Amino acid sequence: MYSTARDVATMAAHAMKDETFRGIVSMDGATMRLQRNGAPKDNVLKSTDELLGVYDGACGIKTGTTDKAGPCFAGACLGEGRYLFAVVLDSTSNEQRFEDARSLYEWARASESDYALANSDQTTTMELDGVTSEVPVFGYAALSTWADRTVPVTLANPQASVNVSSIFGNVSQSATFEEIPGGVRAGDVVGHVDFYQNNEVVASQDLVACENVDDPNILDFLASGFRDVVGFFTGGTEEAESVVLNQTPLLLGKN
Repeated sequence: MYSTARDVATMAAHAMKDETFRGIVSMDGATMRLQRNGAPKDNVLKSTDELLGVYDGACGIKTGTTDKAGPCFAGACLGEGRYLFAVVLDSTSNEQRFEDARSLYEWARASESDYALANSDQTTTMELDGVTSEVPVFGYAALSTWADRTVPVTLANPQASVNVSSIFGNVSQSATFEEIPGGVRAGDVVGHVDFYQNNEVVASQDLVACENVDDPNILDFLASGFRDVVGFFTGGTEEAESVVLNQTPLLLGKN
């Protein structure tokens, strides 16, 4: 059989979804009661995984050695609520395969960071539930009834962050704004944003209004209609559009 480290990692990740499997491979030893020649006998087993109980979070999985493949190891390490998998094929010795796996774990962990979702140069004062705070302006949502007005919006949780790894590339965002037919109150949901890495959603947030805007009155409607008429004859437009100010800073890889 011929395979690759990626193939082995794929199998290891799938196997570790099984609770019974996880429990077995994380044991550094066990005793099995057997029947030998009609009499009970204890058979003591010892794991050959030298990282168990030594390296923080190490929880398996399998060692192996063949003449062609050399010393190999498929390892798993649990940390920050998720598994890291390290696969070493054809290492230089039985001992070195564990040092190789340890180096892979450290490299992966060094690439991780808490990535702030809000990255905007603009801020505004927001009053919500009697609490006043300075929040980043994610962008501006157009008010469809108010032809020329927008309302600043921020993330539902302006302090939100997500743990990401530079190994998987930079973060991108995709925001959508709802149609706001009338006025809006601070804290009202007016849109949504998804954050992506490696084409997968890593975080999502609602977009909320930062301030109150009342429904337009009759004078506002008349003024809006007048601007539309002027725009028709002059070729200009006063209609506001939703815009995004938030940035997604580059992730700098760590070697």
